[in-house]
Amino acid sequence: MKIHEYNEMMAYLTRPGMRTGGKIIGKPGGLVEPGVTNYGAEIYRTNKGYGPEISTEKNVKKGFIYPKKTQLGEVRWSQNPGGTTRPIRYDFTKKAPIPEMDTSRFKFDIAKNKWVYLSRAEDGSVAKPTSHVSSIVEKADNETFKQFIKRITGRRDEGRERGLKKKIDAITDARNKVDAWTTKWLDENLGKHGIRNSKKFFNKLKEDYKKFVDKTFKTRTVSGINLFSLDDFPNVSRSLTETLKPYEYGGIKTVNIGKRGAPTQRLTKADLSGTKTKLTKNPVKRIDNEGYFKRIFFKNSVEKTPGFLDDLKEYFNYITTNKRTVAGREAFKNFIPNKDVVYFLDSNKSGLDDTIKGDVMVSLGD
Repeated sequence: MKIHEYNEMMAYLTRPGMRTGGKIIGKPGGLVEPGVTNYGAEIYRTNKGYGPEISTEKNVKKGFIYPKKTQLGEVRWSQNPGGTTRPIRYDFTKKAPIPEMDTSRFKFDIAKNKWVYLSRAEDGSVAKPTSHVSSIVEKADNETFKQFIKRITGRRDEGRERGLKKKIDAITDARNKVDAWTTKWLDENLGKHGIRNSKKFFNKLKEDYKKFVDKTFKTRTVSGINLFSLDDFPNVSRSLTETLKPYEYGGIKTVNIGKRGAPTQRLTKADLSGTKTKLTKNPVKRIDNEGYFKRIFFKNSVEKTPGFLDDLKEYFNYITTNKRTVAGREAFKNFIPNKDVVYFLDSNKSGLDDTIKGDVMVSLGD
């Protein structure tokens, strides 16, 4: 035995957890080391039940088929653990017959004496050597390696389609639940807050929505889709697909393709009426949603607060009338504007930027 082999063996036998002492086989003399070692053969082992046997040569019949490199870069062959849980043995050194099979998924099953493929299970996980046989695809005796590859590719494509459909169904179901809850909540709560209480309205919306998500989904994401917008509002649908349409409330959509102030997408897509529109932003990208709910809140406040819309029209008439004329001075000499109207139009007070305020005004009609 060479000195580096001896040192390597001793490091292995005296590792933490090893028992000391034992029978010495073929020892050429010298001190007694801990563990059990066969010095006269190509195999040395630890005490029974403590670690695998290791060989300097591969021996399939004896189970030495798992290569392990030492710190010195030498190859040692270990025996797989026995017992009822012994996994199927694969020859990891057998060269793949064709380049397409040169992946970690293809293995040569020694017990079956044939090539097998570790396929993905229904849940998308990869079969492991200890997995049941149904998750492993065997090469048939009457098919070529090319045909084997083609069969596996077909199975993989079918699995991907099933997985994609399952993901789309989960996303669609989650989106529909979020949209339905948001509509119901807005129906029940829009009239409870005056136009000056927008912050309380938004905080209540986020608070109640979080409770809904925790109870219904118990997670913030479904199939990779975050149920919350970046600012923790309901992430209502902004999709343009056959199964999902942009969310809409009170005539205000999350995506109004071709309309002023509308979110857009880089690709050209057909809108609901079939018109092609060039877009510059992604309508399904996760964004802040406070602006969208501001449009809904303030439009509802203007339309549903008694007398507010008339006061708004009167105020616009006031600021657009030339009061230098006698008629103008006479018409508005005693005019006192509605304070809520002034609040709504003052961006510093209402928090409405010009784009959102303009969208609200346009949504009110002529």
